[in-house]
Amino acid sequence: MDIKKMYSWGDVPDVCPPGGKIKMSVELPDSAQGCRPVLPVMIVRGATDGPRMLILAGQHGRELHGPVGIARAFERIEPSEIRGTLVMMPVLNPLAIRMRRQDYPGEDSRYRQGQIADWNMNRTWGRQIHTYAGIISSFVEDGFVSGADVVLDLHGWSSATTAWSNDRELLMSFGVDICLLYPDFSDSLPGMLDACSAQHGAKIMLVELAPQNVLIPDVVDVAENGIINALRSQKMLSGKPVLPARQYLCRPNEESSLTVAAEDIVEPLTLPGEYVRENQVLARQWSLDKLELIEEFRAPHDGLVTVAGGAFMGEDIPASCVYSPGQRVVMIRRCMEIIDN
Repeated sequence: MDIKKMYSWGDVPDVCPPGGKIKMSVELPDSAQGCRPVLPVMIVRGATDGPRMLILAGQHGRELHGPVGIARAFERIEPSEIRGTLVMMPVLNPLAIRMRRQDYPGEDSRYRQGQIADWNMNRTWGRQIHTYAGIISSFVEDGFVSGADVVLDLHGWSSATTAWSNDRELLMSFGVDICLLYPDFSDSLPGMLDACSAQHGAKIMLVELAPQNVLIPDVVDVAENGIINALRSQKMLSGKPVLPARQYLCRPNEESSLTVAAEDIVEPLTLPGEYVRENQVLARQWSLDKLELIEEFRAPHDGLVTVAGGAFMGEDIPASCVYSPGQRVVMIRRCMEIIDN
């Protein structure tokens, strides 16, 4: 792709005419940690004025459904059908993706004490940090987040696919089963894009597309169709969002976690995304000494399982059902509303 100078919404008319559609690369004007990032950018500009939507993916190197979902949605969208302007940056952290790590140059700070903590891109927004991740987030914030009406941020974790937003209509439109409504992002971790976007006055939706490292065809479909749905919800495309048969609307921070007290084998009996009832057995703990049943973990209330299984954060620590003391076995979120579409 051609490298062009496009540093803000104000530069979009110079590279993409009304009714146009273009793929290009943008070289950042700054460098850090020995690198000057070059980011792929996709633009679809409608023939008529309308909202500005910014779609980002690939902040972390093992989260792959977002980039491919964006690529497929870009091929599908016709400029003649769009109202407003759509800017998509599907590979926001190209070196981390090539290294198959969450962060460049490493993700040690996620699970080892005393390591540099400013390599995680989604902890650098609004902080003007001069690391590779920090100069990318500063560039995108200054030029595009600050002028966007809607920001859509695609991620991926190893649990249930989940969306959260400060706008109910946008949240429900994407089409995932589990939806978390945040009235504000005051309790968000420092440097996250959700709080940064909200401070700039944008509607913001973050989607975790599970799992990491691999591409599951059904989940790529969710990413692609979710983008189309989000455009429809903001009246940038005609038509209504296509939604699943049932969706669960939850509030943030209304969940319960069950943890182990000793190092043993834990047998999960549920999966992320499953709706469970109070007192249902969710997992069993087996003694490593005698292989005797030590404990059954039961649901403290009705809700959605959003974490189940023994995954650690870190590329050199594989997932395991041998649990360490204090490790979380399962997390259950309360639901404020169950919606049958």
